Amino acid sequence: MMILQANGKYSRGLFIDSLHSVYFTYVDKYFTSDDHFIEFKNKVTDPNLLKIVHTNEVRLVTPIISS
Repeated sequence: MMILQANGKYSRGLFIDSLHSVYFTYVDKYFTSDDHFIEFKNKVTDPNLLKIVHTNEVRLVTPIISS
């Protein structure tokens, strides 16, 4: 994550993003609204990165309950 973001102009969150990337091994899904994680997922081939889900990809459905 650090190398990917350091190639261009990077934000203050570079260090924090790098620390958060350690979670991928330990979680089933990692929901984020940070585009850096999606770029990371697309550029690096690692099965753990398939766990990253952008919030734009999530569709919340309310169940219909009839009474």
